[in-house]
Amino acid sequence: MIETTGSLIEGMTFQYNNLDSLFSITGPGTNTPTTISILQQAIKPVQEITGFNAVAARVHDPRGSCFKLIAHGGLQPGVIQILSPQPAEGTIYEEKMPVVVAAEAALQVWGYREIIYIPLLAGEVTVGFVELLSTHENHLSESEFNYYALIGKILGSMIFQAQRAECLQRAAMIQERVRLAQELHDDVAQLVRSMRWGLDEARVTLDNQQLDKTYDILDNLETLAQHTADYLREEMLCLREGVECQEGIIPILEGMLQRFERNWGIKTALIVVNDAADHFRGVLSPAAETQLVRIVQEALMNVRRHAEASSVLVRITGDENRLIITIVDDGVGFCEENIPHDRLGIRIARERAASIGAKVNIDSHRGAGTIFKVEIPCCTEVPA
Repeated sequence: MIETTGSLIEGMTFQYNNLDSLFSITGPGTNTPTTISILQQAIKPVQEITGFNAVAARVHDPRGSCFKLIAHGGLQPGVIQILSPQPAEGTIYEEKMPVVVAAEAALQVWGYREIIYIPLLAGEVTVGFVELLSTHENHLSESEFNYYALIGKILGSMIFQAQRAECLQRAAMIQERVRLAQELHDDVAQLVRSMRWGLDEARVTLDNQQLDKTYDILDNLETLAQHTADYLREEMLCLREGVECQEGIIPILEGMLQRFERNWGIKTALIVVNDAADHFRGVLSPAAETQLVRIVQEALMNVRRHAEASSVLVRITGDENRLIITIVDDGVGFCEENIPHDRLGIRIARERAASIGAKVNIDSHRGAGTIFKVEIPCCTEVPA
């Protein structure tokens, strides 16, 4: 363990560029940060720029009204057990500036004399704490307090942004689950009702010894049962569909269209103009690619459910500025203003597109099919 006092940095000209190691936690090229990952990655930089080896990081948990220990470094297992968790009460957790307090008796057994509490602030909101455990007494100067406070504000801002992103993600997931549950309920309920009606009809014809009609009805029920199984399998595949292929999303779209044609008897074609496929590689973030796949799935589901189409074409064009995906079917078409409010497909597709900076345009007329177009800027990233 590095033993240090607060005077280690007193009298020095502060090198604020040392804080670059904190900013790099959420810098370009990093994965989407979470509260946990930020604090875990912050431990080593905090150790380096403060000189304290024993460091603990907490985040506020409103459900438990406490500050949970999330990450730590340089601590013995017995010390970790003492530190976690701490009630969100008392003057320490109300401070907006670093504060030095004497270590409790249980920590003094391990040789610690004092703890420097650094609040992690997002504006005036305390989202967590970093605790520096010291084996010596600390006499911090005003410059040192300000330096530690700056560390807390940097980390606090990062955590607040991560928590905000996590809340938005959870809300999106809940909305998606509600939508999927409603769609599955409606579609499966309709299929089950059709099978029940068929069984009732088969029972009547059997009672009347109309065996030929009974066999015809049973054949139709077998087809309907297979249709239901295909539908559920396709829905499960859509839910599990990933965008992990190193070649980009084109192979995923190809597989999707092949299954669509095989399961529903609607002819499909995929046309990739010039080198549009190459624009997909490295241009969109994985999250944006995933949303794009979901948008195409949504459009195909609308074709299957409502278009009464015999064919559908997916055309992909691109240049240095944008990618355009056009989905054209030869179905019955529709008037968008006449779509019932509870039909979520188009609205969900627009919301997905907006989340990646894309736009959806729909051109459809009764008896003239539908053109569903998604336009994506090549610089697209998922908005924070």
